[in-house]
Amino acid sequence: MSEKKHWQWLSIKLSEWSDKGLITRDQSEKILSERPLCKDENLLTKILISISALLFGLGIISFFAYNWQYMSKWTKIIVLFSAFISFHLAGLFLGKNPEKKNISEFFYLLGTFMFGANIILLAQIYHINEHASNGILLWSFGALIMTYILNSTPQMLVYAFLAVIWQSMERAYDLHQTWSLLYVAFAMVPFAIMKKHWFSVSITTVTLIIVMAIQLTYYFIGIAGILFFLSVLCLGTGICIRRTAHIDCAYPVERAGYILYFIMLVVISYSDGVKHAFIYSYEYYWGTLEKNLSYPTIVALLTLIVWSAFFFPLESFKTRFMALKRKHVFLCLVAFIWAVFIWSFGNTLYRGNSTELSNLALIGMIGFNLIGIAQGLILVYTGTNSGYLLKSFTGCVLLVAIILSRFFNYSDDLMTRSFAFIIAGGFVLWIAIKTSKTRKELNVYE
Repeated sequence: MSEKKHWQWLSIKLSEWSDKGLITRDQSEKILSERPLCKDENLLTKILISISALLFGLGIISFFAYNWQYMSKWTKIIVLFSAFISFHLAGLFLGKNPEKKNISEFFYLLGTFMFGANIILLAQIYHINEHASNGILLWSFGALIMTYILNSTPQMLVYAFLAVIWQSMERAYDLHQTWSLLYVAFAMVPFAIMKKHWFSVSITTVTLIIVMAIQLTYYFIGIAGILFFLSVLCLGTGICIRRTAHIDCAYPVERAGYILYFIMLVVISYSDGVKHAFIYSYEYYWGTLEKNLSYPTIVALLTLIVWSAFFFPLESFKTRFMALKRKHVFLCLVAFIWAVFIWSFGNTLYRGNSTELSNLALIGMIGFNLIGIAQGLILVYTGTNSGYLLKSFTGCVLLVAIILSRFFNYSDDLMTRSFAFIIAGGFVLWIAIKTSKTRKELNVYE
């Protein structure tokens, strides 16, 4: 049993022993006072600060891009390399002080971001005619090197994101690379084993699932919709497991489900995401419609069966619902029902005209955006008030991803985007600081 789980178990037992009169309240409080205080260098605090760094980086790059045409060739090169070197030197200098590890991670992440910016912008300066996704692949390799040099989970998160972007771009070019799954597996699995932490394992698992799903799109269609259904199935399975005596078995299933769910929710918050997940796939491949409908239908039915197990018997449903700690999980069920609704109509209209399908995709997108924003606000509010960083982290990522995506749909001005990135970065940084402060005040032990 880990130290964290030991203290969680002990605090429950002390309360029970105190109620039974085996020990006094004072003795229970004295024992709990020996529990180590929560640390500032929590994993999720680091990741929130890292996301803030990336948003600030995007803001800085957007600002430079706005003035790009007024800069000479050598000025551009000096600015790019100076920023890249300066951020890494700042990270190296601050990393020597244990109390400034988070700030050090902030600058290292900015350095990794600038590495990618250098690849893309230098190719533009010298008019390098190369396969575009190779630049993302090279960027991901740089993030991978930093992951192992710094033993950094946030750097691994950047690598995972870039690996998915790289595979998505290759899919857009219709280039089937059978070795890509092995590349991602050999890159991430050793690090996950080395860290022995649920977050690293979950990110590795979800990344491999997404890369595998992208590879499967060369053979089947509607993979995005199937992944979304699978995520809700995992969450429902976790809830059902909690009704048994094996509550610990619910954690891995739920965590994988949540990560996959929020990723897919962001994907289908786009109109094109809704089309490819639930509608357009079947319009273009109507000759194989029956074969491709069978997979999402089976997963959707399994999801309904699993969630039904939580609702029945109805007599005790209210009691179970009130005892459920994560009530926001029912918004995931609402999103699933909405997805099934759009999916059902999409298949009845798959031979219809493009206007009908586009309108249906727009309606679906609006619904998923509203659900995502509601879920993000609930998570941020409950997380900052209770001191639980996992909730604040998830809510921040979800809100920033959805709101910025919709904002950029209507604004192409680089200066406006620059300010949007900086404001979003400031919001994430404020949430991280506020939640950390609440954790200290309440002595939350996650």
